[in-house]
Amino acid sequence: MSASEWIGLAAVVVFAALVLLLAVPLRKLGRYLDEAAATLRWTREQQPAPVADRPSTAPRVADEPAGPVRSTVAEPVDVPPPHVVAEPAPLGTVVSATLGGPLIKVASLGYGVRTAARIRQESRARATAGRRGSSARRTSRRAA
Repeated sequence: MSASEWIGLAAVVVFAALVLLLAVPLRKLGRYLDEAAATLRWTREQQPAPVADRPSTAPRVADEPAGPVRSTVAEPVDVPPPHVVAEPAPLGTVVSATLGGPLIKVASLGYGVRTAARIRQESRARATAGRRGSSARRTSRRAA
C-alpha cells in the first residue's frame, strides 16, 4: 500500500471514531428533548385555552347591538407543576455535557495542531538560517 492509501485509511478510521463519539451524546440529547416535548404537551393539556383560541362571541354584523359592556378580569394562570419548574437546570447540564466536552476536545486538538505547526515552522526556519549561514561562511572563505 502506498502512503496516500494509508493516509486515506487513517482518515476513514478517524471519521468513524468521530461518528461513534458523537453518537452517544446526540442520542442522550434526543431522549432529553423527547421528554421535554412530552412535558410541554402535558402542561399544555393541563392549562386552559388562551382567550384568543376560544370561540368568539363577538357580533358577526356591525349593525347588531353590542350588548351590555362587561369588565373582564384576566383569568389566573395555574402554577406549573414543580417538575416543570425544575427542568431548566438538567437541560443546562445535558447541553453542557453533550456540547461542552466535545467542544473542549476539539479546541484543545486545534491548539495542539497550531502549536506543533508553529514549532515545526520555527525549527525549519532555524535549519534554513543555519544552512544559509554556513554556505555564506564557505563562500567568504573561498573568496579570501
